Amino acid sequence: ATNILLTSGTTFDVSSSSHLLLQTSSGTGTRSISATPGSTSGSNGAHLVIASGDTSGVVAGAVSLTGGAGATGGEVQLTPGDGTGTDGTLELKNSAGTARVTLASTGAVTVDTPTLSVRSIDASGGTGDVQLITGDSASAGASGTLSVHTGTADGVAAGELKLMVGQSAGTNAADCGYLVHPADTWTFLGSH
Repeated sequence: ATNILLTSGTTFDVSSSSHLLLQTSSGTGTRSISATPGSTSGSNGAHLVIASGDTSGVVAGAVSLTGGAGATGGEVQLTPGDGTGTDGTLELKNSAGTARVTLASTGAVTVDTPTLSVRSIDASGGTGDVQLITGDSASAGASGTLSVHTGTADGVAAGELKLMVGQSAGTNAADCGYLVHPADTWTFLGSH
């Protein structure tokens, strides 16, 4: 087996016409590739930076993290560090470095973006559901609150809250977006 060890202060150059491939040999058993900065004592830990290449034209390089294929596909996990005082957070930032999605160590997720769109995809044979659900209370405490707010406006119309049910050609409660009652049901006349 061949080991390549790059220590601090050393470089490993690949010419512009080549690719750098880190790959374990095929076979049985678990093989892995690890990139682990060394530990420190009394100062900030070392950083691990994975960055794609810049370009002065065309399209800059991309960074892809892909789990392996198999009978059960491989997971892609991003795990923040465990701190003795404060645990790390997981952040997705835009190109300006502003955190747009933050996962705190408490499990709270914050999405901070000018526009947020959550939808299921169009598909033949039915589309997926979009659900907003608060958690159940495991003790005598109250369960979570689901709040929907539109923003306030200064001098123009404020945001609207719209709930719309899709159209359906169904004829019963199982295949229609509306509650379908039998013909000549007058129970709900005059109410809504």
